[in-house]
Amino acid sequence: MRITVMLLILFCILSESGFAQHKKTYYENGGLKSVGILKNEQRTGEWLHYYPNGVISAVEQYSEGNLDGKVVYYDTSGNIIGSENWIEGLLEDSAKYFYSNGYVEKTGVYEEGMYAGRWVFYFENGLLKREGHYDQGLPDGKWTFYNEAGVKIQEGNYQQGQEHGEWKFYHESGRLEYSGNFDSGKKVGDWYYYKKSGKKKRIRY
Repeated sequence: MRITVMLLILFCILSESGFAQHKKTYYENGGLKSVGILKNEQRTGEWLHYYPNGVISAVEQYSEGNLDGKVVYYDTSGNIIGSENWIEGLLEDSAKYFYSNGYVEKTGVYEEGMYAGRWVFYFENGLLKREGHYDQGLPDGKWTFYNEAGVKIQEGNYQQGQEHGEWKFYHESGRLEYSGNFDSGKKVGDWYYYKKSGKKKRIRY
């Protein structure tokens, strides 16, 4: 009778907490591909993923089958190439990505899985590539672009993902070459081409 009662209590506990089991997946060659915990057939807690060469490719956090918490990605040499934050299956908050040489590739913030606020992008040599703001995943506001030597080559504004307002384009040396206005992604009005001498030529759109 006592054993029956204990088994009944254990069954109730397991029913409430869910059945948890370690789960492993493998490559065709038998190498470990991923390992983690399944609870009620859903991923939970920490999961590790591996490349075919045995190096960890990602460390993920799950809750009820959804990514939830910090996620870190690695390249095949074990270098960190990405760090993200997830909440209930959506990218949220700050994120940072890296080149294999350790330099930052891009950094910014996500809101509901979309780019939001200020994002900064870099070349593999560590110099600034472009910077600007996003709104609901689309470029919005002022953006500035640079070449691999660190020289500014473009600057202007976006509105809901399209060029809008005044834009300036510079020569690779940094000298101003063109300027004019966009309206919802289309060139409008007077544009100007600037010669090396400093004189400018008007171009009508």
